[in-house]
Amino acid sequence: MNIAHAGAAGLLAALALAAGAFQPNPELDTTATSSVAPAMAAQESFRLVSTWSGAGGGAGCSLAAGNAAEGGSRPLRLAPGCIADNPALAEARYWLDRPDGTVAFSGADGRVLAEFAAADGAAFESYHPRLPVMTLFADD
Repeated sequence: MNIAHAGAAGLLAALALAAGAFQPNPELDTTATSSVAPAMAAQESFRLVSTWSGAGGGAGCSLAAGNAAEGGSRPLRLAPGCIADNPALAEARYWLDRPDGTVAFSGADGRVLAEFAAADGAAFESYHPRLPVMTLFADD
């Protein structure tokens, strides 16, 4: 009797597996379980802290990226303290959002004055120029 029960159970299992194999492909489960954070480029205002401004105990300065005209660059607005702490940014006029997620500040002539990449614990950190290291923190 045990062999008959085992055979019947095996036959039922085989039929169940075979029936599942001939079912049409299941549809994708589109239920959202989390959301994606907005891109950093959507942030408008930041606090810029550089290694030079931090040495004097300064809290940095404020800057903001304006809205771009269609297909154009975003105007960059720097607080006066930004230029005092970072003279290399004196000619910075535009915030450029790049396709790879990096950001650049450029002058009116299109020359890139500073370049930033996404940072851990901050919005962006500069990699050009090498000094001073500049960090952008998103204003809340």
